[in-house]
Amino acid sequence: MVAASNSVIEILQDVVITLDSGYSRQLARGSRWMQVGTLPQGHVFRIVGGAFTVEGANVHEAWLVIAGGELVGFYLPVEKAFVHLSARVRLEFKTASP
Repeated sequence: MVAASNSVIEILQDVVITLDSGYSRQLARGSRWMQVGTLPQGHVFRIVGGAFTVEGANVHEAWLVIAGGELVGFYLPVEKAFVHLSARVRLEFKTASP
């Protein structure tokens, strides 16, 4: 992963994401995410002031991977791996101050 600018975005509406594992997670309106890097698949954002996890066979810390205004998958920092979503999710967000 290539380092990034530390820009911050704020999610503008609650979004429920259904993972390929069958589990679902919610991105809460008002949650803030700092750009921490870039992958070939998109820009990587880590939640500010907390932890965000996804569940499959295990529970993993997850960072959002966004490309073209859509959530395309997650970066799992402990595993150093990208996990794609079969169905991209359109996100409404704005740039926020750090």
